[in-house]
Amino acid sequence: MNYEHLPGTSPYRASHAIFVRKEVERIAVIMENEPVGIQIGIVDDTLPNQTFEICRMRDGTALVAVSPFRLGELPNVRLGVASVTGAEEAVDLYQRLAEQMWQRASKGESGAALLRKCLKEPQI
Repeated sequence: MNYEHLPGTSPYRASHAIFVRKEVERIAVIMENEPVGIQIGIVDDTLPNQTFEICRMRDGTALVAVSPFRLGELPNVRLGVASVTGAEEAVDLYQRLAEQMWQRASKGESGAALLRKCLKEPQI
């Protein structure tokens, strides 16, 4: 259900907004605590217009998957549009891009503060 198109007075929209706010606060707490094995960064900048995923293989090599559609936990498998390559130039390019975004990302307490600032904005 797309809550954005429901009237502002809809109980579904209101309950969804409460859920989202609680989840954002939960992520902020995780960012402040920085548990071992969890890295969260908030990129407050323009993101690439295509999704990509760097897949590291057990033998130390890497592949990069690039798609104009969403990759990750909910990939767009209906259309199946993507490219996967192990070409060194492509893997290096996307690795550098990921590293640059990570360097600019707000992490830890500063990332949590950015999330909480967004929660104070009236549109969220």
